[in-house]
Amino acid sequence: MVDQFRNKLNKIYRRIPQKNKLYIEPRIAPSKIEAIIPFFGGVSIDQFHGGNLGPGHTDIRLRYLSRTIDSVTFVNNVYVFVRSDEDQDAVMKLNKKIILIKVTSIPLYLPATALEYIQKNHHNGVQYYYYTESDQVVHFKNLSWLLSVCDDNNYVAPHRWEEIRDGKIYDPIMRFKDRNFFVNNISPFHEWGKPPLYEQVGEFVKCNDAGKAYAGAYLCSSSLLLKIKFSRSGYLPLEHSSGFDIFNIARALKTFSFDDFFVEHLWFR
Repeated sequence: MVDQFRNKLNKIYRRIPQKNKLYIEPRIAPSKIEAIIPFFGGVSIDQFHGGNLGPGHTDIRLRYLSRTIDSVTFVNNVYVFVRSDEDQDAVMKLNKKIILIKVTSIPLYLPATALEYIQKNHHNGVQYYYYTESDQVVHFKNLSWLLSVCDDNNYVAPHRWEEIRDGKIYDPIMRFKDRNFFVNNISPFHEWGKPPLYEQVGEFVKCNDAGKAYAGAYLCSSSLLLKIKFSRSGYLPLEHSSGFDIFNIARALKTFSFDDFFVEHLWFR
């Protein structure tokens, strides 16, 4: 099934204009875009969400955050949200050109709190938002192309690349920076079923499953972000704010080619 999907992608990808197949240096787009990055540097009581990083966890996460910030050169402003004085001081020492905001929140709901802050303090001149977790380096080829499909009903999620470190065999394997990666959202360990998990929508793929759409990041119009109701779910609360909640009210699109728009997930590197 994976091979059939890849063959279909390859056939359609050949029809995408050549300009979308060339890497371009990120530039600030004519539209105003702002980035939203929640950052938690402490040890979580939730082992699934970082409680097992051990000594030096804050330094590791700060390095991830620094690379994440450096990758979003296409936005006008970068908002970084923290919940403690310790995290605020640590992020300030990175000496990045950001807007640093401290909010009151428990760790697992920090993304929801950050996004709700943006909703309440939205400026009319902002047309698009890029949300990302703090350990993801973004790569894309044609920003205007991505923005062209972001409206009240559609958003674009990147593919999520994970470095292969466990010796397992994955399909496809993406070679990048002399390392091997797998594409998390279409890896064989996910179940394939009906209705179809992916459908063609113009030059993009519509994801019909929240798990396939999830990337811990998304690019959307400001009008769509303002409509999202962020949950305080007891089950996978970070995932709800970072992808599931927007999926529930809009169409999730991804590029046919895995490297047209993707994030390099730094977790556990």
